[in-house]
Amino acid sequence: MTAIDVSQAYENLITREGEIERATFEVIEVLGDSQPSLSASVKELLTSPPRTPSGRVNVFTLLPYAVLGALGHDPGRALPLVVASRVHRAGVEVLDNLSAGRYDATVSGLPVTEAFVTGAACLGVLPIAVLTAQHLPAQFISDWTREFIDTSLQAAEGQLAGTPHHNDQPTRIATLKVHAGQIRATYTRDVAMAARLAGANEKQMREWRVFGALFGALRQIVDDQKKKARESRAGSRHTKSICDQLAVLIDSLVPPGEYKNLIHWMLIVSVAETQTDTETA
Repeated sequence: MTAIDVSQAYENLITREGEIERATFEVIEVLGDSQPSLSASVKELLTSPPRTPSGRVNVFTLLPYAVLGALGHDPGRALPLVVASRVHRAGVEVLDNLSAGRYDATVSGLPVTEAFVTGAACLGVLPIAVLTAQHLPAQFISDWTREFIDTSLQAAEGQLAGTPHHNDQPTRIATLKVHAGQIRATYTRDVAMAARLAGANEKQMREWRVFGALFGALRQIVDDQKKKARESRAGSRHTKSICDQLAVLIDSLVPPGEYKNLIHWMLIVSVAETQTDTETA
């Protein structure tokens, strides 16, 4: 791929962070009217946006904005989807850390018991509450609810599948496969829901799902890479194969423009990250 100047599109995407934070905390404030304890705990869990180890906002979690923009729609329509996804991702992360024994209460500010209850709420019901509060057609709400239920169930399965109770000898490979499935499902959901919001037909939806799954696989390789000293040649070939397939899909699904360039840039950065140890999915 040739060099792409996406500096303006990137800045436009990053500046969305303010509206995401405001919308997220508006949801939390509504909870506070009837569930003040849950509201306070969720606020502790969502005090900052997802960031890379270098401290930058994780732009890849904002992919739905780019998808809507690439399909000729107002990217701002992706806001409720991004908010719901952020709540869901926070629940997955805290429950993953709890089940793996990595949870640090000094970082989140929540004791273990509170973190478990709050994580479960973020994983299950809160994303659906975010979406159902939107003034959108009933079919959209139904589709989005089904997508979040599916990924919540997959996340729960993943957290249980790697435990000794369900796997006498959970290997690193088995654990990575489960983790990869969770990441792929999250990106597949977010991309598919954004495409649905843009009016994609069933054929296009299937293609966008393939795109989301491949993009999630690519981000999973990055996530795995930061845990290893170096990547094998086979892994490098796999990364290139995924990126080539994604590039073909983008050319098929997205007309030329700044958002198409931005998605291409995300692929380039992801491939570059598999050669380093600096970023996260």
